[in-house]
Amino acid sequence: MIEQIIVHAVIFFGMLFLYVTSLSLPATTIDPLGSAWWPQIVLTLGMALTAISGFLSVKKQLASGKKAEVKITKKEAISIGISSGVLILTLLLIGRLGFVLTIPILISGFMFQLGCRKPLSFILASVIGSFAFAIVFGRFMEVSLPRGEGILRFLSFYLY
Repeated sequence: MIEQIIVHAVIFFGMLFLYVTSLSLPATTIDPLGSAWWPQIVLTLGMALTAISGFLSVKKQLASGKKAEVKITKKEAISIGISSGVLILTLLLIGRLGFVLTIPILISGFMFQLGCRKPLSFILASVIGSFAFAIVFGRFMEVSLPRGEGILRFLSFYLY
């Protein structure tokens, strides 16, 4: 039970730190909400859900009366390693390749982690998801997405 409380507290305070940091983002004259409104909404929702999750997990643990045993299997450890590797690879490549070419790596990696094994699903979801995110965030919400370098940067101006 103490492990669950610690994990929930670390996540909650991490989001709280990011929320406080987002308060220092400058306000714009075009948008009265400023550039921090989207992260603040997501972080507020995340903190609320983390608090609810922590409360419910402690309540469930107390109601069962059993001592929880935390064991991480080899399969789970490999899964965490693959997820971390895909995320780190995406973070390393996004500056050079741009958003549209690196997000399919991220989507495919996490689809694999969630159990999808069909190649057509990987390709369709990655391509459609990448372009959908680029259009929604790049065009409609006007979020500055990484464009890449060289010819990739030039081509990304046609998309978003």
